[in-house]
Amino acid sequence: MVVDIKEITYNLAHNKYEKPDDIRSDLHKLEKLLVIPSLILAKGNILYRARVIDSIYDIKNSKSLSYVPSKYNKAYKRASSPSNTMFYGISGNNYVDSIKGCLLETCDCFRNLNSPHKNYKVAIGLWETKEDLNLVQIINVDGYNKSKAFDNINEFNDILNPLCKDKDDIINFWRLINNQFTKKVNNQNEYWVSAQFTEWLVNDLNYMGLIYESVQSDEPELLNNHCVALTPYITDSCLDFKEAQYYEFDYCGKTVQLSCPDKIKI
Repeated sequence: MVVDIKEITYNLAHNKYEKPDDIRSDLHKLEKLLVIPSLILAKGNILYRARVIDSIYDIKNSKSLSYVPSKYNKAYKRASSPSNTMFYGISGNNYVDSIKGCLLETCDCFRNLNSPHKNYKVAIGLWETKEDLNLVQIINVDGYNKSKAFDNINEFNDILNPLCKDKDDIINFWRLINNQFTKKVNNQNEYWVSAQFTEWLVNDLNYMGLIYESVQSDEPELLNNHCVALTPYITDSCLDFKEAQYYEFDYCGKTVQLSCPDKIKI
């Protein structure tokens, strides 16, 4: 069977699928055609995962700050679906930038300045990688990557040149995938492509997870913030929980001042 990657890319771009499973069925056809870029997240890296809470007492143990159990994972998100829960975290240059990235990704007020004024309580877990993690890297094939860690377009092209007859079609496919992982969405159906792409990579091709540039971290000092999505198995076996921190602030439609965090004893 001849696989038409150009047609699949068109269908993905124009939402020609009646249900998400049809997307994954088409992705299966591309397994032997794609060159998949990867990035090693080294042992000893700290990942930061935030959760908006009602009370500090919501945090009972480290699992309260880990991935959502499958039975409670009811919606499509950037790299997860109702049948495929994932651990989401932020990897940044330093502690301060990573905390900022967590708050930007988690708190509505930083994404929409017209959000209602309210009090925010946020718990952030810190997790250390116990070994090197080989992650699928979602890159911008046109070179418009924000961070130096994603500035490997030349290497990607060098691999494609001798291997692929359909180089331009493969580049167009990756251009579409990068758009799906970096676009801002209005409803969960707009996550169908990225969620099914992730499910295909981790469940069918056995990748540990993915890493992609944070949509929300667009301030100059935060350009090296990356979003990491890991499978539950890799989370449980390759991450070591270090501590939990608690932040509280009032959003009043202006600059937010964060006080020093409190430690959460768990």
